[in-house]
Parts: sequence; C-alpha cells; structure tokens
Amino acid sequence: KNIKALALGDYTVNMGQGLLTWQSHAYSKGAGAMMIKREGDVLKPYTSSGEVYFFRGVGITYQLNNFHLTFFGSLRKLDAAIDSADIETPLAGSIGTSGYHRTASELANKGSVNLLTVGGAIKYQRQRWHVGLNIIRHDFSPPLYKVQQPYNQFDFTGKNLIGASTDFAAYWKNVHFFGEWAASNNLARALVIGGLTTIAPTVDLSFAYRSYSKDYHGFFTNSFGNYYQTANETGCYAGMALRMGKMLTIESFIDLYRSPWLRYRKNAPSNGAEYAVSGTYSPDKLTQYRLRCSYQVTRQNETI
Repeated sequence: KNIKALALGDYTVNMGQGLLTWQSHAYSKGAGAMMIKREGDVLKPYTSSGEVYFFRGVGITYQLNNFHLTFFGSLRKLDAAIDSADIETPLAGSIGTSGYHRTASELANKGSVNLLTVGGAIKYQRQRWHVGLNIIRHDFSPPLYKVQQPYNQFDFTGKNLIGASTDFAAYWKNVHFFGEWAASNNLARALVIGGLTTIAPTVDLSFAYRSYSKDYHGFFTNSFGNYYQTANETGCYAGMALRMGKMLTIESFIDLYRSPWLRYRKNAPSNGAEYAVSGTYSPDKLTQYRLRCSYQVTRQNETI
C-alpha cells in the first residue's frame, strides 16, 4: 500500500540531479545527446560488485497522497590510509575506490574509516510537475584530511559533511524542464538546470547549464558535467537528435565549460570545449550500427 520501497542491507540513494548523491548508473555526455537528465527511484537495491558506491543499513519510501517521504540511515566502512603520527587525533587520507586488497598497504587501509550517513527526501508529485527537498549528512571517523596543494585547497576536510538541495521537474507545453540547487555546510552552492523539447516530429533538442562553486562539497555525487567532481565548473550544453526515417538517427552536441580555479595538472583557470556527432542505423530490431566522431579541446600544463 503506502510503503513504496523498503531497503534492508545494501542499497543506493539517488536524489534530484545528483548534486547531493547519486549512486546508480547515470549518463553524462555521450552518444545519447538527449540523455542528460537523472531519473530513478530514491532507493534502489545494490547489485554491483563494487565496494564503494552504496549504503548499508535501512531505508524506506512512504507515500501519503501526493507526498513521497524517504528516510534512510547507513553505517559502513571505507578504505583509506591513516596518518597516525598524532595518536590522539588520527586523520584519514583520500578514500580508496578500487576495492583491491592485494598488498600489505592495501590490507592496512581496508575498512579504516567509519562512515555514518543519515538523510531524507520529501517530494510533492503532481501529474505534470514535482518539487522536492533533500538533505544528507555524512560523519567520518577518523576525520578526512588531504595534503594541501594549490589545486585541491578547497576540497573537503573534516568530520561532518552536510548537504541540502531542492529539485524540480515540470512540463510546459512540449518542453520538459528539470533542475536542482544545492548547498553544502560551508555555504558553497551548486546548480544544474536543463530542458528537453521536441520542435518537430523528427527533431528533439536538449540543453543544460551547470554552475558548481570551487568549494562545493559532496560525497557520492554524480551530476551532469565534464569532471568527476561536482565542483569548480561552469558550462553550457546543447544537443540535438534528428530522426531521418525509421532506420537512421543522427545525434550531436556541443559543450562549452570552464574551471574558475586550478585543477590537477592545470596551474591556472582553464576552459574547454567538446563537440560530437553520431549516426545510428538500425535495419531491423536485432541489428544496430553506430558511427561516432568527437573532438575535444582542453588545457594542461606544458612540459618544458
């Protein structure tokens, strides 16, 4: 009846457009120019073999009329190198994501960080629109600390990470809008907004704008963008899909992006661009041919 999802054990949490957390599969820039929106249930069972991108505990989604209420809690261990020079306050380095425990150092790092996560989401759903509020809190023990370099001086360090966001999706005539605005507990902000539309029976368009502050903090994020982190990036994306008959579809996109702060191997603010076009030919239901061409321009430190 009212209980729409109940998670006991290993599960994933997917909120909004991935600015707070998104642990299930999600497309970014690729052959599908229209596949730019994150969609899916908040709670899903975890079925992968990876050892990082999931929660372990309990979660529930409860529906009350037009409201969908989700609450979850998780307690699990992560891999990280521990700096025990200070016995009273040990610190953990970067979280390991490989899942390998082959060498003495990898075995020593296994399960060295406890991660307690609690959160919830409230979504008000109507036939052609919805709006939601999301919140999540991570507690690390021992606290996380990275060796400070110019490019990573705004990365998260500490024990507590809190994030909150609001997301929406709505139809207006033949245009579908979606987006999410989020803030971390250091008051840094992240925004993504986009749309999908059909301007002719054979022509679809997509567009998205993103703006992630250089000091925005998130854990398990997977938002639309050019980099793996939801931080230090602004960009504009436009895509098109053209159906030339029942067998041939041509898709293309252009993405212009900029990093207002330094990045690894980029000792200055940088910008870039990516262009792609692909064609898909499907002569029957069992056969598909695809040809794709992409061109990317980016910047990197020059070796002298």
